[in-house]
Amino acid sequence: MNILKEKKKVRRYCLKDIVMRHVTYLYAAVLQKEIYNDKEQILTEYEKCLRQRGAFRRVEMERTEKMVKDAGDSEFLISRIAVSVTNQCSLRCRDCNNLMPYCKERFVIDVEEQIHDLKKLLFYTDGIVNVEVIGGEPFVYRQLPQLLQYLCKEPKIRFIEITSNGTVLPPKETLELLADSKVCVLLSDYGKINAEKVRKTYHYLKQNNICVRNLKNRKWILPGNIERRKKSKWRMKYEYFHCFARKDCRTLYKGKLYVCGRAPILDELGLLKNDSSFFNIRTMDARKEAGKRQIHKFFKNSYAECCSYCDCSSDFSYWVESGIQI
Repeated sequence: MNILKEKKKVRRYCLKDIVMRHVTYLYAAVLQKEIYNDKEQILTEYEKCLRQRGAFRRVEMERTEKMVKDAGDSEFLISRIAVSVTNQCSLRCRDCNNLMPYCKERFVIDVEEQIHDLKKLLFYTDGIVNVEVIGGEPFVYRQLPQLLQYLCKEPKIRFIEITSNGTVLPPKETLELLADSKVCVLLSDYGKINAEKVRKTYHYLKQNNICVRNLKNRKWILPGNIERRKKSKWRMKYEYFHCFARKDCRTLYKGKLYVCGRAPILDELGLLKNDSSFFNIRTMDARKEAGKRQIHKFFKNSYAECCSYCDCSSDFSYWVESGIQI
C-alpha cells in the first residue's frame, strides 16, 4: 500500500510542445548536427558546479571557456559520469528511475573494483569535470571513505557530487572528506516522505562546513515499468535526442559505462539485446588513442536500446508525485 496518497498524473507536453520537439529534431537531422556537443556539455557542467559551491567567477569561467574551445581534437574531457556503488536504500520508491525495486539481489560494488574501473576510464581521457556518487543510498555504502579519498586526490577529477535522499546521516569518518572543496552533497527532498530528515541532515552537514544543497524534488518524470515498448528505431533516436540522460547521466557500473542510470539494471535483468546502451571499458583497446576514439564514438551514439523500456523522453510522458513508497 502506498504511504503517500498519489496525485493525478500531469502531462508534460501539450500539442504545441510536441510539434516543437519534432521540428527541433528534424532541423537537427537535416543539418546533421552531432547529438552530443562535448565542449558545450563541459562548460555547462563546469559552470553548474561552480555555482553549486558559491564559487562562480566570470573571469574563471571565461578562462575555462577559452581553454576548452582551444583544446585540440586529440583532447577528450568527459563532462559528467555517475558511479553506482550500491542498490541498498533506506527508501523504496515505486517510480525510482534507476529501477532499484526491480533488482533481484542486493549489491555492493567493492571499492577496489570501482577505483580500478575509474582509473581505466581516466587512462583514455584527459579528465572528468564531475563525478556523481549514487546508489541506492550512498551513505549506507561502508567503503565510501575509501572511494572519496581516491576521488578527492585524483587530479583528473575536478568536482564530486554525492546524491542522497537525506534519511541517513553520513558516518563521522567521512565528514572531513565531505568538507573537501571538490565535494558537494545533494539532498533530494521528496516532501512528506523525507522532508524532516532532509532538513536535519542539511543542518548537520552545514555545521560541519560541508557544501550541501537541498533539492526540492517534489515531482518526477514517470519512467514506467520494465516492459518493452513497441518503438521503432526512428522513435528511439527521436527520444534519445531529447533525453536529458544522454547528456549528464552516464553511469559506471561493474566495468561498463551506461547511457543512463536505468540501463544497468535492464542489462542485469537480461533485457538489453545489443550494446547501444553501454560500453565495456574492461575490454577496450590497450592503445590510448584507439581507446579514446572508442569512448568518443560511444558518446556520439544516435540512439540507445534502453529507450524501449522508458517513458521519460516520450511525447506522452507525465509528471508524478516523487517518492511514492511501495
